[in-house]
Amino acid sequence: MLDFIAWYLIVLVLGWLVFPLIYRLLPGLPGRGYTLSKIFALLVWGYLFWLFGRLGFSANNLTGLLFPLLLMLGGSIWVLRDSGWEEIRNWLADQRALVLSSEALFLAAFIAMALVRAFNPEIIGTEKPMELAFINAILGSESLPPRDPWLSGYAISYYYFGYLLVGMLAKLAGTLGSVAFNLAVSLTFALAAVGSYGVLYNLLALRKDRQRSALIPSLLAPFFTLIVSNWEGFLHYLHAKGFLWTGGPEQTASRFWTWLDIQDLINPPLGDSFGHWWWWRASRVIQDYDFSGFGKEVISEFPFFSFLLGDLHPHVLSIPYVYLILGFALALYLRPRGKSFRWLKVIPLDISPGFFMVLAWLAGSMAFLNTWNFPMYVGILAGAYVLRNRHDQTDREPLSALRDFLFAGVALGVTGVIMYIPWYVGFSSQAGGILPNVLYITRGAQFWVMFGPLLVPIFAWMVYQWINNKIRANLRTGLSLTAWLVFGLLFLMLSFVGLASLLNIDTGQGKLVQLFLGLVGGTDLSQVVLEGLIRRIRTGGTLVTLAALSVLGWGLIFPRTDKTGGSKLPWRSKEVDFVLLLVLGGLVLVLIPEFIYLRDLFGYRINTIFKFYYQTWLIWSIAAAYAMVTLAGSLKNPARYLVYSGLTLSLIMALFYPVLSLPSKTNNFSRSEGMSLDGAYLYPPSDYQGVEYLRGVRPGVIAEAVGGSYSEHARMATYTGYPTVLGWDFHEVQWRGGWDLIMSRKEDIATLYCTTQWDTARSLLQKYDIRYLVVGNIEYSTYTEGSDYCPFGIRVDKFDLHLQPVFLSEGMVIYSVPEFLGD
Repeated sequence: MLDFIAWYLIVLVLGWLVFPLIYRLLPGLPGRGYTLSKIFALLVWGYLFWLFGRLGFSANNLTGLLFPLLLMLGGSIWVLRDSGWEEIRNWLADQRALVLSSEALFLAAFIAMALVRAFNPEIIGTEKPMELAFINAILGSESLPPRDPWLSGYAISYYYFGYLLVGMLAKLAGTLGSVAFNLAVSLTFALAAVGSYGVLYNLLALRKDRQRSALIPSLLAPFFTLIVSNWEGFLHYLHAKGFLWTGGPEQTASRFWTWLDIQDLINPPLGDSFGHWWWWRASRVIQDYDFSGFGKEVISEFPFFSFLLGDLHPHVLSIPYVYLILGFALALYLRPRGKSFRWLKVIPLDISPGFFMVLAWLAGSMAFLNTWNFPMYVGILAGAYVLRNRHDQTDREPLSALRDFLFAGVALGVTGVIMYIPWYVGFSSQAGGILPNVLYITRGAQFWVMFGPLLVPIFAWMVYQWINNKIRANLRTGLSLTAWLVFGLLFLMLSFVGLASLLNIDTGQGKLVQLFLGLVGGTDLSQVVLEGLIRRIRTGGTLVTLAALSVLGWGLIFPRTDKTGGSKLPWRSKEVDFVLLLVLGGLVLVLIPEFIYLRDLFGYRINTIFKFYYQTWLIWSIAAAYAMVTLAGSLKNPARYLVYSGLTLSLIMALFYPVLSLPSKTNNFSRSEGMSLDGAYLYPPSDYQGVEYLRGVRPGVIAEAVGGSYSEHARMATYTGYPTVLGWDFHEVQWRGGWDLIMSRKEDIATLYCTTQWDTARSLLQKYDIRYLVVGNIEYSTYTEGSDYCPFGIRVDKFDLHLQPVFLSEGMVIYSVPEFLGD
């Protein structure tokens, strides 16, 4: 309880500390950035702390945390000089309702998610141990960059900015890492709620005299973002009730469920039981098939699932900052053209240099928070810049818009990278370029199961905009730009295939074409390409959906001008174009993986779909919420009842998942041990006792058993933050881009535990500067007789003879390794 209060007060104070700064930065927003101030404050604080620490100006301690806060305070005082305070005080008095509503939402969301986590706080399964390991490593590192807890002697090679922000809050509040984990999940949920609320409020408040009336409808933004879920929960309910299983218990297949092809649902129902972890299936509704017909499960998470799981991965930690950057994109769109400059004396930009630098800094933070986000939100910012320019120019052709988009995108992207150069220096990745997606097609039914709750209101709103005579939508432009987009991506995909076939480079692991065919389960490239084209025709539901959305979107954003040749755009509310930008931005994100994907160690588009679809949900949720509010106040003809019925049915289907999954995940909101935010979970108890001992002694490198990903291995490093020689091996391969370094360490640790020769063990202890050696149940079960590199099983007699046991408990011994090892 005290930790919760401390975190709440710290974030509350941070928001007020920077409000004068964001107030000055966002004069065009009706809300003046108040709803975004907490998120903005954390980002500024974190960036200054990281930069000073990375450059060696400060340490990872209380002084290092407080110094950036003093700078932020100084900046706000400078902004308040002269009559600044009087202006802000008047604004706060006038906008009291907005202030109170956003603060109430933030606190309510923080409490609600903390309660959910308190009923199932355990940090077990999936990648939660990895996330906890990063937090504890940051808490324990004396300087930046923080040490890698699973690879001694190295710094974290990952986009760890979100974990750094969590560590900063935990260090300032004096919170244990396993408690900070669950508080961070709850805080992220609350910040995402108030951030999305703020973006929609500012959109709705742009309409004349609508600021006060926008307060309640804006709650639809966090509702669509964080609560609304895909339709799998509704389908799971029907499946459990035996819907379309008409043949009785002996029926082994159903034509409908086989056609839908969502794993688990193709199997016969288990009576009224949903089965163990049934709620997991909603995050895997897309199924890919290679050339041989072998199925490959694709990740298709959405925010409610992430928070239900209690995940703290970068795609979750970055959610509030997505809405921060969308808020600044809206401010850019609304900002009048004034000062301009030439970026690097080459590219002309109609934007003040100061605001440009803020936008570039925000864009650059996306790479550090969740690298996949970086190009996406550079694109959103560049799109907002184009829209702003279109309203003030007579030249509104798509080609001039493309020029402005490329100019702004390049300038923002390059500058954003430069601002985070110290991080890039130590970052490596498994990413291995771009591959053509010849075979893997998202089926239309599965796509609608995933995005239906958002697409129904978006399509309804866009059709309404299209038939609104004031808009004068441009069908010709919509069709032509859609054709350019789809056929351009198709041409890019086929060009990759043709170039690979022509060059067929020897990569060192085999010829390029053969490697590609191995990834897709084929033997002949021409047959694979032909099969891919056939699949696009046979299962083209997703492409048809996206093509329709594209025609509507482009036709609306490039409307016909008046017949007299005048330069003015048709009248419409100013926020409409920005909502269209969000729709088209999400459209591009879901369209790209249909033609290309990022190559990684998994070999197919599992991560590309995951990362692109997740961001699409965040973007489209704002558009869907805006659409619902607009349709509710705009439809007048009798057809509105049909539209309202469709929207209501869609939402009911989307709410099945949260309503059914929350009690299931929290054991009907009960926990035998009592509610707690401490997620520490180690078994047997001797393991946790060993962790408690290590936390109280001098930090050092730990030797413990090495194991695969998602296992119980590396538990001592995870809970102490002290580095181990090697943790989850495949995760380190992903972070380091190869097996060479990892395999040698894996073999060495096995040799350390299993060799009968003290001289060999001693040399390995010295090689890795090991200070503590752990022998527990996991070590015995890992290094059994006949296992890899361990023909005779674990041998502890050499340790008993030459090392001092400093911790003894049933099932665990921890040995202290002296600095100078004798014979």
